[in-house]
Amino acid sequence: MFPAALRSHPRFPARLVALVALLGAPFASCQCDEDFGVARLPGTVRARLCHPVSGQPAPGQTLEVEAKGNTLSATSDANGKAELANVPAGEITLRVIHRVDGAAPQTDRQESMTLSDGQTVELLDGACIDFPLAPGKGGIQGQVCNRHTGRLLGGAAMVVTSNAGEEHRTTTDQGGYFALDEVSEGDHLLTVTGDGFQRSYPVHVEAGEVTRLELGGNCRPFDPSNTGVVEGRLCATNGTGPWALALATIRLNDGSTLQDLTDVEGHFLIEGVPPGEHTLEVRGGGESMTLQATVTSGQTTLLQPQAECPVPPRETTGDVRGQLCDPLVGGWLVGATARTVQDGREYLDHTDEAGRFHLAGLQPGNIHIDVDKGELHRDFDVPIMAGQTVTVADGVCVPPTGECRDEQLQITDAAPLRVLLVVDKSGSMADDLGTMTRWDAAVDALREVTTRLDQDAAFGLVLFPAGNPFLGCDSPSPPSGCPRCEAGIVAVEPAVGNAALISEALASTGPGGGTPIGPTMSLVRDWLVLNPSDTTTLVLLATDGAPNCNASLDPSACNCPDTPGGCWETAELCLDDGGTISAISDVAGQGVRTYVVGLPGITDTDEFTVQELDNVLKSMATAGGTNAGNGTPYYHPENAQELTQDMTDIVLHNRACRFVIEDAPNDPALVEVTLDGVVVQRDPARRAGWDLVGERGVELYGAPCEELQRGTEHDVVVHYCVD
Repeated sequence: MFPAALRSHPRFPARLVALVALLGAPFASCQCDEDFGVARLPGTVRARLCHPVSGQPAPGQTLEVEAKGNTLSATSDANGKAELANVPAGEITLRVIHRVDGAAPQTDRQESMTLSDGQTVELLDGACIDFPLAPGKGGIQGQVCNRHTGRLLGGAAMVVTSNAGEEHRTTTDQGGYFALDEVSEGDHLLTVTGDGFQRSYPVHVEAGEVTRLELGGNCRPFDPSNTGVVEGRLCATNGTGPWALALATIRLNDGSTLQDLTDVEGHFLIEGVPPGEHTLEVRGGGESMTLQATVTSGQTTLLQPQAECPVPPRETTGDVRGQLCDPLVGGWLVGATARTVQDGREYLDHTDEAGRFHLAGLQPGNIHIDVDKGELHRDFDVPIMAGQTVTVADGVCVPPTGECRDEQLQITDAAPLRVLLVVDKSGSMADDLGTMTRWDAAVDALREVTTRLDQDAAFGLVLFPAGNPFLGCDSPSPPSGCPRCEAGIVAVEPAVGNAALISEALASTGPGGGTPIGPTMSLVRDWLVLNPSDTTTLVLLATDGAPNCNASLDPSACNCPDTPGGCWETAELCLDDGGTISAISDVAGQGVRTYVVGLPGITDTDEFTVQELDNVLKSMATAGGTNAGNGTPYYHPENAQELTQDMTDIVLHNRACRFVIEDAPNDPALVEVTLDGVVVQRDPARRAGWDLVGERGVELYGAPCEELQRGTEHDVVVHYCVD
């Protein structure tokens, strides 16, 4: 049931166990089998559990075993270890329950097996990216997303076949994780087969190392009618055939990414892409490529033609592999172009961070290779022989020249977050909370948050409904321009340093009118389309009631406050839950999350029951792709102080972890990043570590970013050298 991840260790030889049972010797740990009346020796289940984001051993994860109708559980310690002893022998069910900060527990693995007498089972958590390996063996680990549905692929068959025909098998758990830890070194083919999904990938395994495949692709469900598809098939420019194991990435406005890994045919497919203009970055094997995609809902954008990428025959062609130093600045020659032309075909590769390049599929004979980077030019004459690899290497490089520096940064130095504050100013906001009105509580909190975080976020303000409540709107014949049911307006465009402007906009208005959340969120969606940004963007929606103001609803059949027969007076009094949830989903389709905050006093409603209101706000937050934790998707502060804290936490916990350093490093391989004095590993897959973004950007991902977001007292140091 757990191939290559379970190992059995019988505590006693079978004969000895039988002898103890026959003699009837007292043994406190034995059990009596209900059917046969024989004594059975209980077993032990052990596990090494990891954080599902960082992949490192973590405390607070849960190992659960169900046996004989009882459930046993153990929580992992600081080293990720959990153990359950005295587990009844027989049929058992094992579960791994992961916990991520602020999210509900997630059962990522559930498997059944037969526990033999005295057996000890060791479970390898598929979420771990650093696990023990048998001597002389390597490992393969990853997480698989069904790219056709945007959901993690559980129960998929994973078959690894070596060139010699050796097979290893396992299945993905409910979280899409898999891990194999006894794989022989060498080249293998990994085939993934699941419900409506099958792909194959070439995998190279080194003894003592774990090969990680980034097949999760920041998995998230999508609506195919509101999103599009980006597809392509890529050939390697160095002549090796299809460009396999390249990571194709689209970064959305909220900072999240959509990804796919090219398979053995060089094919990638990214579904669930919001409509609009997107940049696709492809990286792998020292090569990189940037493509532009215009995405339309319900359609497929083909970026590269379906080209044939023939694999060169090894018996009739040869290879050149090189590793070069940079004679100008020292260190490895990084990012240089290695090029040769043979029979009218150009073969091209770029040196990676260790100065390596590879040209393949070359016909026997003498070739000339040019290596260029800026003003640097080197060339080599190389004899090619069929079936052989020629190596061009410089050996040990002198250290790089130039100035090296340590740049010290904090989260306050990171790229600012863009926040649209969408604030309810309907008539019920004038209701009294005891010492102040709901509106006053909201205004005080907004002023404090924007003032405190004035340089950390680019705040914008959207107020709904539109209209000026100070026009004599309480008169029997209110003038035009009074708040009613119109969608809100963007009162302040997002920018850093907007606290004073937002305070003035709040002071110039007040409560009045209905609660047109749906039309206002549609306005927000349109604004986002017209104002795209690479900056992480989020919406903070603060409201004191359920949405209404949808004139298209049937007043005789809709859900209406205090009138079981319907809103015979006007459709604008109907509950507009469907329209509002749809509008928030459209905003999510732009890659922007919406946080929902129920303002203090929200349960004192005379419109809908508390349960109705609670259900609507939960659905709104879920549509926005957010969760407040503590068992509810939306925030529900009880007073102005809690409101201030909740809004502050939302902003601080979403700050980007991207920094711009002063100069471009002359050798990316020598860049070192530390967080609070601890070295953070570079992770080109951008899952749990750091990576370079552009020429001067350094961004942290996964657990390091989460740690950085927890407060302002963390130090990031980037060590790099410049020419």
